[in-house]
Amino acid sequence: ARLAQRHPKLRVVVPAIRAEADRVRAIAAGWALPQPAVVVATAVERRDAFAAGDLALAASGTVTLELARQSVPMVVVYRINPLTYSIARRLVTVRHVSLVNLVMDREIVPELIQDKATPDDMVRTLTPLIERADLRDAQRADLAEALSRLRGPADDPARPSARAARVVLDLASRRLESA
Repeated sequence: ARLAQRHPKLRVVVPAIRAEADRVRAIAAGWALPQPAVVVATAVERRDAFAAGDLALAASGTVTLELARQSVPMVVVYRINPLTYSIARRLVTVRHVSLVNLVMDREIVPELIQDKATPDDMVRTLTPLIERADLRDAQRADLAEALSRLRGPADDPARPSARAARVVLDLASRRLESA
Protein backbone atom coordinates (compact mmCIF):
# COMPACT_ATOMS: atom_id res chain seq x y z
CA ALA A 1 0.00 0.00 0.00
CA ARG A 2 2.87 2.40 0.77
CA LEU A 3 4.39 1.79 -2.64
CA ALA A 4 1.01 2.29 -4.31
CA GLN A 5 0.68 5.69 -2.65
CA ARG A 6 3.97 6.81 -4.21
CA HIS A 7 3.36 4.95 -7.47
CA PRO A 8 -0.38 5.03 -8.25
CA LYS A 9 0.04 3.05 -11.49
CA LEU A 10 1.46 0.12 -9.52
CA ARG A 11 -0.43 -3.09 -10.15
CA VAL A 12 -0.09 -5.91 -7.61
CA VAL A 13 -0.31 -9.51 -8.82
CA VAL A 14 -0.10 -12.31 -6.26
CA PRO A 15 0.60 -15.91 -7.31
CA ALA A 16 -1.13 -18.49 -5.13
CA ILE A 17 -1.74 -22.19 -5.23
CA ARG A 18 -5.28 -23.10 -6.28
CA ALA A 19 -6.18 -24.49 -2.86
CA GLU A 20 -5.34 -21.15 -1.21
CA ALA A 21 -6.44 -18.73 -3.95
CA ASP A 22 -9.76 -17.77 -2.34
CA ARG A 23 -8.12 -17.16 1.03
CA VAL A 24 -5.39 -15.05 -0.63
CA ARG A 25 -8.05 -13.08 -2.54
CA ALA A 26 -9.87 -12.35 0.74
CA ILE A 27 -6.66 -11.12 2.36
CA ALA A 28 -5.69 -9.04 -0.68
CA ALA A 29 -9.15 -7.44 -0.75
CA GLY A 30 -8.24 -5.74 2.52
CA TRP A 31 -5.15 -4.07 1.12
CA ALA A 32 -5.38 -0.32 0.57
CA LEU A 33 -4.49 -0.27 -3.12
CA PRO A 34 -5.70 2.10 -5.85
CA GLN A 35 -6.47 -0.97 -7.99
CA PRO A 36 -7.42 -4.34 -6.48
CA ALA A 37 -4.68 -6.95 -6.35
CA VAL A 38 -4.97 -9.72 -8.93
CA VAL A 39 -4.53 -13.25 -7.59
CA VAL A 40 -3.33 -15.81 -10.13
CA ALA A 41 -3.73 -19.46 -9.29
CA THR A 42 -2.88 -21.53 -12.35
CA ALA A 43 0.49 -22.18 -13.93
CA VAL A 44 -0.64 -20.43 -17.12
CA GLU A 45 -1.79 -17.36 -15.20
CA ARG A 46 1.47 -17.33 -13.25
CA ARG A 47 3.54 -17.63 -16.42
CA ASP A 48 1.58 -14.82 -18.07
CA ALA A 49 1.88 -12.64 -14.97
CA PHE A 50 5.64 -13.20 -14.81
CA ALA A 51 5.99 -12.46 -18.52
CA ALA A 52 4.10 -9.18 -18.08
CA GLY A 53 5.84 -8.22 -14.83
CA ASP A 54 8.21 -5.31 -14.49
CA LEU A 55 9.34 -6.10 -10.95
CA ALA A 56 8.68 -8.78 -8.33
CA LEU A 57 8.80 -9.21 -4.59
CA ALA A 58 9.53 -12.92 -4.32
CA ALA A 59 9.93 -15.57 -1.69
CA SER A 60 13.24 -17.37 -1.91
CA GLY A 61 13.09 -20.61 -3.88
CA THR A 62 12.61 -21.82 -7.42
CA VAL A 63 10.35 -18.84 -8.12
CA THR A 64 13.54 -16.78 -8.45
CA LEU A 65 14.54 -18.98 -11.39
CA GLU A 66 11.07 -18.68 -12.92
CA LEU A 67 11.30 -14.90 -12.65
CA ALA A 68 14.85 -14.92 -14.01
CA ARG A 69 13.70 -16.93 -17.04
CA GLN A 70 11.16 -14.18 -17.72
CA SER A 71 13.79 -11.43 -17.10
CA VAL A 72 11.82 -9.97 -14.20
CA PRO A 73 13.92 -7.95 -11.74
CA MET A 74 13.16 -8.87 -8.16
CA VAL A 75 13.70 -8.41 -4.46
CA VAL A 76 13.78 -11.65 -2.46
CA VAL A 77 12.15 -11.89 0.96
CA TYR A 78 12.81 -14.80 3.29
CA ARG A 79 11.35 -15.26 6.77
CA ILE A 80 11.18 -18.46 8.74
CA ASN A 81 10.55 -19.36 12.36
CA PRO A 82 13.11 -17.43 14.47
CA LEU A 83 14.28 -20.56 16.29
CA THR A 84 14.72 -22.44 13.01
CA TYR A 85 16.63 -19.47 11.60
CA SER A 86 18.90 -19.30 14.65
CA ILE A 87 19.77 -22.99 14.33
CA ALA A 88 20.19 -22.81 10.55
CA ARG A 89 22.58 -19.84 10.80
CA ARG A 90 24.91 -21.99 12.88
CA LEU A 91 24.70 -25.01 10.56
CA VAL A 92 24.54 -23.47 7.09
CA THR A 93 27.35 -21.30 5.81
CA VAL A 94 26.04 -19.66 2.67
CA ARG A 95 26.16 -15.94 2.08
CA HIS A 96 22.90 -15.84 0.13
CA VAL A 97 19.51 -17.54 0.18
CA SER A 98 18.22 -16.96 -3.35
CA LEU A 99 19.24 -19.39 -6.06
CA VAL A 100 20.31 -16.67 -8.49
CA ASN A 101 22.59 -15.08 -5.90
CA LEU A 102 24.01 -18.47 -4.94
CA VAL A 103 24.80 -19.22 -8.59
CA MET A 104 26.52 -15.85 -9.05
CA ASP A 105 28.22 -15.99 -5.62
CA ARG A 106 27.24 -12.36 -5.07
CA GLU A 107 24.09 -10.38 -4.50
CA ILE A 108 22.52 -9.64 -7.87
CA VAL A 109 19.05 -9.40 -6.38
CA PRO A 110 18.51 -7.77 -2.99
CA GLU A 111 17.68 -10.18 -0.19
CA LEU A 112 15.62 -9.15 2.81
CA ILE A 113 16.09 -11.88 5.40
CA GLN A 114 14.32 -12.28 8.74
CA ASP A 115 14.39 -8.94 10.63
CA LYS A 116 15.25 -7.10 7.39
CA ALA A 117 12.01 -8.33 5.80
CA THR A 118 9.89 -5.48 7.14
CA PRO A 119 7.42 -3.38 5.16
CA ASP A 120 9.76 -0.38 5.51
CA ASP A 121 12.72 -2.37 4.19
CA MET A 122 10.63 -3.71 1.30
CA VAL A 123 9.55 -0.20 0.29
CA ARG A 124 13.11 1.12 0.66
CA THR A 125 14.52 -1.70 -1.50
CA LEU A 126 11.79 -1.81 -4.15
CA THR A 127 11.55 1.96 -4.70
CA PRO A 128 14.87 2.41 -6.58
CA LEU A 129 14.00 -0.55 -8.82
CA ILE A 130 10.61 0.96 -9.59
CA GLU A 131 12.05 4.38 -10.33
CA ARG A 132 15.27 3.50 -12.18
CA ALA A 133 15.25 1.55 -15.44
CA ASP A 134 19.05 1.30 -15.35
CA LEU A 135 18.91 -0.72 -12.11
CA ARG A 136 16.28 -3.04 -13.58
CA ASP A 137 18.33 -3.45 -16.77
CA ALA A 138 21.50 -4.24 -14.79
CA GLN A 139 19.63 -6.85 -12.79
CA ARG A 140 18.19 -8.37 -15.98
CA ALA A 141 21.73 -8.72 -17.37
CA ASP A 142 22.88 -10.40 -14.15
CA LEU A 143 19.87 -12.73 -14.19
CA ALA A 144 20.71 -13.76 -17.76
CA GLU A 145 24.29 -14.50 -16.67
CA ALA A 146 23.03 -16.58 -13.71
CA LEU A 147 20.85 -18.65 -16.04
CA SER A 148 23.77 -19.10 -18.41
CA ARG A 149 25.93 -20.37 -15.56
CA LEU A 150 23.19 -22.74 -14.46
CA ARG A 151 23.01 -24.20 -17.94
CA GLY A 152 26.74 -24.86 -17.71
CA PRO A 153 29.32 -25.08 -20.48
CA ALA A 154 28.05 -26.54 -23.72
CA ASP A 155 31.14 -28.71 -24.09
CA ASP A 156 30.60 -30.57 -20.79
CA PRO A 157 26.94 -31.61 -20.57
CA ALA A 158 27.74 -34.64 -18.40
CA ARG A 159 29.15 -32.59 -15.53
CA PRO A 160 27.01 -33.28 -12.39
CA SER A 161 26.45 -29.60 -11.67
CA ALA A 162 25.35 -29.04 -15.27
CA ARG A 163 22.89 -31.94 -15.04
CA ALA A 164 21.53 -30.62 -11.73
CA ALA A 165 21.18 -27.14 -13.19
CA ARG A 166 19.26 -28.52 -16.18
CA VAL A 167 16.91 -30.37 -13.84
CA VAL A 168 16.22 -27.19 -11.85
CA LEU A 169 15.72 -25.14 -15.02
CA ASP A 170 13.46 -27.82 -16.51
CA LEU A 171 11.35 -27.90 -13.34
CA ALA A 172 11.05 -24.11 -13.34
CA SER A 173 10.15 -24.17 -17.02
CA ARG A 174 7.53 -26.88 -16.56
CA ARG A 175 6.06 -25.00 -13.62
CA LEU A 176 5.67 -21.93 -15.84
CA GLU A 177 4.36 -23.84 -18.84
CA SER A 178 2.02 -26.37 -17.22
CA ALA A 179 -1.67 -25.60 -17.07
